[in-house]
Amino acid sequence: MLIVVSPTLVFLAVVLAFIALHRFYLDVQTRFAENVRISMEDLFVFVDPALVLRTSLLLLLVCPAVTWFLTGAWPLVLMVTLGTAVMPRVVYRLMRARRRQKIIDQMPDALGMLAGSLRAGASLQLALSMVVNESP
Repeated sequence: MLIVVSPTLVFLAVVLAFIALHRFYLDVQTRFAENVRISMEDLFVFVDPALVLRTSLLLLLVCPAVTWFLTGAWPLVLMVTLGTAVMPRVVYRLMRARRRQKIIDQMPDALGMLAGSLRAGASLQLALSMVVNESP
């Protein structure tokens, strides 16, 4: 039995698939942008989330393609693809850990400067201002 499919139905199916993929992309872009904005603000790094998304997608496409072109080894291409997909989270966690460690390392000096300024008779506002200005 031969099933005949109308070109109009094929065109309609392609258009509907494109619309569904476009909506999915916009939803992912919105969630990704919000997560990137919040994460980067925690680190006091202010970048355009759309730029981060485009760069991540570009690297996710280019790195495996270059790996396949250079080596032709599919297992290596798969590992590079997974590594490229996971790398932004790893970098974020590393940056966050460094920032927290830096705050922990600077806390005793900052509290010492604050206590010394308050003992010397400075107001809390002046003491905090001095800590901010003299801290690295």
